[in-house]
Amino acid sequence: NAEAELLEKRALSIRRSESSTNPLLLAQTLGLLGRIESNLKNYPEAQNCFQEALGTQEKKPNSDYSLILDLLTNQARTYQLEKNFPKAQSYLEKALALAKKYFQSDKVEVADATVKLADFFHEQNQEEQARPLYESALETDRRFVGKVYSYSALPYLKRLAKVEWSAGSAKTSEDLWKKSLQIEKEVFGPRHPLVGLGLLHLAEVETVLKKKSLAQEDLRESINILKIYLSDNAPLVFLARERLNGH
Repeated sequence: NAEAELLEKRALSIRRSESSTNPLLLAQTLGLLGRIESNLKNYPEAQNCFQEALGTQEKKPNSDYSLILDLLTNQARTYQLEKNFPKAQSYLEKALALAKKYFQSDKVEVADATVKLADFFHEQNQEEQARPLYESALETDRRFVGKVYSYSALPYLKRLAKVEWSAGSAKTSEDLWKKSLQIEKEVFGPRHPLVGLGLLHLAEVETVLKKKSLAQEDLRESINILKIYLSDNAPLVFLARERLNGH
């Protein structure tokens, strides 16, 4: 919110004025301010913060590459929210290239960057570009999920659900979304926004499986949950309502 923005700007001003400030600490402060500005829809300001933060790290020996990945993907997100899709794609591709350069191929950082780019293409309905990226993260995700479906496996369950969906295995994707929703309800409660978002994904799969009544039920519940936290014209609420009306 605006109060958090003001406090973080003060912290940034102090750190900029101190010559002894660690570049890593400065980058972290800029990154946090960038996320706040992005949440306030001040996208140019957010982009400036992320770019300055990247500048403190990219030319520095022994940089924190996990932080750089986070900054690149956050920068991509601001451009995506602005509907500047070429810029968003460019930053996501930079993040993936950096992950492949500095992390081993079977590490989660590479899988994370791969799936974020795949998600971008999926959201643009460019499934031909999304599918090979999802599939390349498949083995890593399966290794992390294993046979035990627990909270720690939750991000990988969701990613695996997307991969199976993109690969045409809708039934397997449905089962994975159901497992992830069960975990989220147990951990966060049945009215948490992550549950609302998961129901939206599940309904998409159910529609393909011709489970119309289940998809409608899940879409209604998704809308009811998301409206607790978001306005009526928020993109996710609009998308859920549009899909429900499409039924």
